[in-house]
Amino acid sequence: MTKRKIIIIGTTLIFLLGLAASVFLVRQKQEIRKKAAPATTIYFEPSTQTIPLGEKVSFKVFVNTGVNNLYSVILEIKFDETIFDPWSLTFSPSLPDELRPPEYLDGGTFIGSAGTGFSGGVANPPLSGIQEIATIQLTAKSPSAGSQISFGSQTAAYTGSGEDIGVNLVADSVPATVVITGGEPTPTPIEPTATPTPTFVPEPTIEPQKGNLSFNVTLEGIVTPPGILELEVSLIKDGQKVSQVVQSSPTESGQFQARIYNFEPGLYDFVIDAPRHLSGKFSQVNIGQGDNQADWTSKVLLAGDISGPEGLPNNLIDIFDIALAVEEFDKTNSPADVDYDGKVTIFDITYIVANFDQRGEE
Repeated sequence: MTKRKIIIIGTTLIFLLGLAASVFLVRQKQEIRKKAAPATTIYFEPSTQTIPLGEKVSFKVFVNTGVNNLYSVILEIKFDETIFDPWSLTFSPSLPDELRPPEYLDGGTFIGSAGTGFSGGVANPPLSGIQEIATIQLTAKSPSAGSQISFGSQTAAYTGSGEDIGVNLVADSVPATVVITGGEPTPTPIEPTATPTPTFVPEPTIEPQKGNLSFNVTLEGIVTPPGILELEVSLIKDGQKVSQVVQSSPTESGQFQARIYNFEPGLYDFVIDAPRHLSGKFSQVNIGQGDNQADWTSKVLLAGDISGPEGLPNNLIDIFDIALAVEEFDKTNSPADVDYDGKVTIFDITYIVANFDQRGEE
């Protein structure tokens, strides 16, 4: 057998083995993603009520998280404004951190959002299992044989870690029905815009001897901010590392702002880990008592960390990231959409290839 034939046969075998390995890895990652699918159901209790005309009706809002762990929830609750007058929407103690104060919008819609918040600068545990998250109250102003109260399309639930970051984990929502008995409606003295202000905890209680930090970071590739993103923030001091999940909101193209509370003043290293991006480290940050500010936008967190040997991001951009992006090409609502424009395109693959072999800072 000639040397040339040996080379050809060897090259062919390597190609076939690589192809087989790629198929195996793709199937493994598909199985992992199936296990991480949205599994949360959101519903009202009780599911049906009968009340007299002019009376107030109250529903508790619950989530059954299934296999998901939730750190924040957006509620959009819709009803027939010809049947009901709005009264209030309040979040339960399970979601103490107000992100968007509940408000009534024209057209029979309440909307608001809240998260699990923090205690002593550390993220509170996520919601899991069956949890009460809110209460909605309405006043019946017209008789009805059955009027629905339902969840709108903006209703969502989010986690704070893993491949599901940024993915709406609500798999199902169940409406409630109200039967209203009586004759002609009695004018109600309650004006829709004069509803009682719900009691909220807008932010954690500030401890005067502790430090708080507001910071800005830049995430590569994000031209149209997707809304709230959950960041993992690690604080490192004297060799000790504490991590927490925070909600960040967009400020400018590709930039996000977040805040952490109530930690001991001193000199820290901070590591910021954002979904679909490599982590970035910001060293020797001096934190004093009270409020502190940090502008970290000059360091760009590189886009492309979407997979790894186990099918989950591993803070390294490698062949697994490229393979997933190619597999997900032209799909919507995909973790491979690193620029968050709604679809996996050649631009997402370009970011991953350009950052190949880059590793996040820890």
